Amino acid sequence: ILRPDPTLAVCLFGFYGAHMHSRGAVRAFWVYLLISVLIDGLWLYQYSALQPFTWQQLQQMTRREQVAVALTAVNIVYKLVVVGIGARLQMLLGAFEASAESEERAISSSSSGAMNSSERTHGPGSLASQDAMNLK
Repeated sequence: ILRPDPTLAVCLFGFYGAHMHSRGAVRAFWVYLLISVLIDGLWLYQYSALQPFTWQQLQQMTRREQVAVALTAVNIVYKLVVVGIGARLQMLLGAFEASAESEERAISSSSSGAMNSSERTHGPGSLASQDAMNLK
């Protein structure tokens, strides 16, 4: 049952990437999680008490060994689901970054010199730029 599992450390990439909207951290998260799935599969196939991989062998294992095999199988399934979600999140963050860049270019080209410093840093519709306009 006791074996090293990097999943907890890998999840830090996911939390950071989702919080900071970092496409690179999200990519690192799902790639490393996929490697973790491969490690779990290798352990299940090679090192678990389930050798050979048959129903009779599963019935002959102790309850503790059965629990270890069952939890590893469940971990593999949920990690594969999260890998799919992570890859999708990476694509969405890429689309978000592209739309933000195009919006930024459109704003800068439409009002190249008419913005005040608050509008350049916060955007023309932000509360900070509206406050700056009210002070004038």
